[in-house]
Amino acid sequence: NLLLIFIVPFFSYLAVLTNDWHHLFFNVVDKAFSNYDIFFYIHTLESYLYIALGAALLIKYSFSQNGHKKKQIILLVLAALIPFTINVFLVSRIIPVAFDCTPFCLMISLILYFIATFKYKLLDLLPIAHRKIVEDMNEAIILVNNFNQIIYYNKFFTNLFPEIVSLKEPSLNHFETAIIERAEFNQKIESLIEAIENSSDLNYSIRLKIIIPEVKWLAFNIQPFSSGKEVVGKVISVSDVSQSLKLLDELHQKNIELSEKNRQLEEYAATVEELAVVKERNRFARDVHDTLGQTMTLLLTLLQVGQMYCHQDPARTEQNLRKAIKVAEDGLAEVRRSLNGLTTIQLCSDSLLSALQKLT
Repeated sequence: NLLLIFIVPFFSYLAVLTNDWHHLFFNVVDKAFSNYDIFFYIHTLESYLYIALGAALLIKYSFSQNGHKKKQIILLVLAALIPFTINVFLVSRIIPVAFDCTPFCLMISLILYFIATFKYKLLDLLPIAHRKIVEDMNEAIILVNNFNQIIYYNKFFTNLFPEIVSLKEPSLNHFETAIIERAEFNQKIESLIEAIENSSDLNYSIRLKIIIPEVKWLAFNIQPFSSGKEVVGKVISVSDVSQSLKLLDELHQKNIELSEKNRQLEEYAATVEELAVVKERNRFARDVHDTLGQTMTLLLTLLQVGQMYCHQDPARTEQNLRKAIKVAEDGLAEVRRSLNGLTTIQLCSDSLLSALQKLT
């Protein structure tokens, strides 16, 4: 298209440069340039056509824009139409050819270009940077205007929905059809389609299970964007959350396994505690059994000896009885020592201080 647009101005310019040889642009060259020939009219018609079509395209484009963008377009159209109008007046002889208005018109055009460039940021690189960032995102981004027309989509959307991009004029209906054909049917689809077609100023998010061409989970987010208080369109983002959900599911399974391990550990701890109690009980029983067994055996022996010598040798009998009493006292003290760690010591008011000193 650029090459075709270039052809006519190129040959017109060649005709001007070579006019002295053929005089098909100006048949007579004078100060007023008042005698035109065929190439001049071709060039004039081509220039008027390009300017008119360019202005018409810009005006049509301005209807879908807002704010600074619309003001930029208005200034650009005015900057082009002012010299265009003056040139029409010159060619049609409404303004005398001898009066050259071109410098004045160009000055006005340059002022308008200056305002469009600096005040309304015609050469602002931020939108270019924004577009680069959006293009490199790992989620599909779609811009939709108020007429439900897709006006922009990024590279990830191309990879995610190639059947839509291959269409000549992809629309929101094609996008909705692709979702219905791919997703597992449920009530969430109807809710998503309604949110896509709705012009609400509220955000909307949902996750859908996609089964064609492969099973995956897609997260859809719809966010309106506005100019002032007026909603002028919406941004639809689609991201693949299959890996995230898979990790969450694995984490959930690990939590279940960990809970089971904790339950088993608690049961093991309870079993260990019970075994410790049983072990301590057995130790106590063994100690008491050994102490009582030894004490009772010794007592029995001493009493038997006392019985044998009670009539023949009273002094020896008395000695054995004292030994028996001492053995009984020692055995009782040993049993009390075994019970010392299992029972609460009953303290009297006068023994509290001594007990605290001993504890310290």
